[in-house]
Amino acid sequence: MSRIILSAKSGSDWTDNELHALNITVETLNTDSFFGSSSLPTSTVDPVLLANVKRPSGPLSKSSRLFFRYLEDAAGAFPLGTPAESAVDDFAAFLLSMMDYDEPERIVHQRLEIGFLMCGQSVCAKPVIVVMDAADEAEPQLIAEAVAAFAANNRRRKALGLPSIASQVFAGIVMLGTAPRYPFRRSWLPLSAEHSILRRLPLSANWSPLSPT
Repeated sequence: MSRIILSAKSGSDWTDNELHALNITVETLNTDSFFGSSSLPTSTVDPVLLANVKRPSGPLSKSSRLFFRYLEDAAGAFPLGTPAESAVDDFAAFLLSMMDYDEPERIVHQRLEIGFLMCGQSVCAKPVIVVMDAADEAEPQLIAEAVAAFAANNRRRKALGLPSIASQVFAGIVMLGTAPRYPFRRSWLPLSAEHSILRRLPLSANWSPLSPT
């Protein structure tokens, strides 16, 4: 097997080649295995949102009204055409806030640029909601963004005089139009060690593909 030459790339330029060179593999899990439980909590979402594809007639709460408006704007021409990426980003950001992912003491950002080191050079990743078409490499970009976020968190801890963390779990969702394609939950280790994610990601220190363990 020919060896892939790894070079410094921004997260938006990562493809399956980078995953192969870094010995990153992704394993599909069923719902029970992914969440570690067969009994998921009852939904707290307004039943109106679950029962209607489009905005129903009659009065709605502010959050429900905004949900249907963001959904309509994000859907756009999809699936007959490509939805506007910015509209899908707005829809996803609203969903995160509506589901209280901005609590406690959190904030939802869009296109927040995060730097990390790759092959001795500073590169960046800009986490966004990915609009996929046939040419997109959404999963490698999502992985690069998780690597960048892990590195940035440890830089902040160092600046505050706190010890670095050895692993961290990140959640990510790839959007296909307005539909979540699949979620990810990964636990990252330092780049010089094996990486372990819920969907198995071993990473070698010398950039050579190794047999996953």
